[in-house]
Amino acid sequence: MRLGPDERVIVDVKYIRKGFNSGFLAETVNGLTARTALYASRFSAPSRAVLVIILASPNSIFVEKIENLKARLRTDRPQLASVGIHCITKDEIPALTCQQVRQMLVA
Repeated sequence: MRLGPDERVIVDVKYIRKGFNSGFLAETVNGLTARTALYASRFSAPSRAVLVIILASPNSIFVEKIENLKARLRTDRPQLASVGIHCITKDEIPALTCQQVRQMLVA
């Protein structure tokens, strides 16, 4: 998928050190969805939303929890299906290529 010439990406980055609850992800996605809709109506330009969650340390329990919450959010609220949610560790950031970042933003 590619961005259209007038399409904008609204990115929200969250850093998790210790833990989070399911309300965190729901509130963050709801806020991001609202900001995207506001941008689209204010500037009459298509936009998409991306949430990037950065984990302080590799933690498969957090990743699994985030994936389960993503699935539940998409089932409970189909309008949120357009929000891209990506989870990476801070140690992965230096090795990310421009292509990988671009894929996160448009996928």
